[in-house]
Amino acid sequence: MRLMDALVAPSPRAELPPRLKALHFPAPLEWIRIEDVIREARAEEPSLSAKAFWNRWADKDSFVVDLVTYALDTSAMGGTIAPHTHRLRDDLSADRPSVAIRILTRSVMLELLAQPQAFLLGHLAAVVHHAPSLQEALARGVDADARTWEQFYDATLAAAGLRWRPGWDAARAQVVLGALIDGLLVRSRVQLPDADRPAWDPADLLADATIAIFAGMVDVDRAGRSPAEVLDAAAAGDG
Repeated sequence: MRLMDALVAPSPRAELPPRLKALHFPAPLEWIRIEDVIREARAEEPSLSAKAFWNRWADKDSFVVDLVTYALDTSAMGGTIAPHTHRLRDDLSADRPSVAIRILTRSVMLELLAQPQAFLLGHLAAVVHHAPSLQEALARGVDADARTWEQFYDATLAAAGLRWRPGWDAARAQVVLGALIDGLLVRSRVQLPDADRPAWDPADLLADATIAIFAGMVDVDRAGRSPAEVLDAAAAGDG
């Protein structure tokens, strides 16, 4: 177990005990071979050469960083917002925010499930600290996507005439909902049929959970109370 822990522990290699520093931790995406990359590229453009590849990338690490950056950009969750914004405005103007949330979140999850790149973050996150340049690229991609969602959440609440509860804002909401999406994506790959546990649909579960979370984070009763205050008041019978 200590060997496995060393791979996924947050400590960088320099801080590991001497006996563990000598271990070979496979680099993230180490399985990618440049000769395979070149062969795949030639299948679409026969004139491409190995020399052209090495003229563009000095080493494999720089190629992997660019590859991950591109994959994150093309699979960013924020990129799924645009096609649904008009329907979202209609549902919000009709006082149906739950319908708007359900339509959007289901669409987002279904699109992500269909994109292999969407699973990249879950694949890399636990071990990417062994490759600092890749970790930086991953962080930049996640941050750019987060900003898109933060702007979207603030605009959505404004359109619905609602505000965040005290202690909450778009940035915190994005972290929570982003983690929920990432977790459901990963869990969807390990869900097995079980007679004792009903199967769950990632798109439906994301929709239901997002509605529940927003009901807590958003000041739906316009009382200016934090989620903790609302819960404590309900438990005390004060509504």
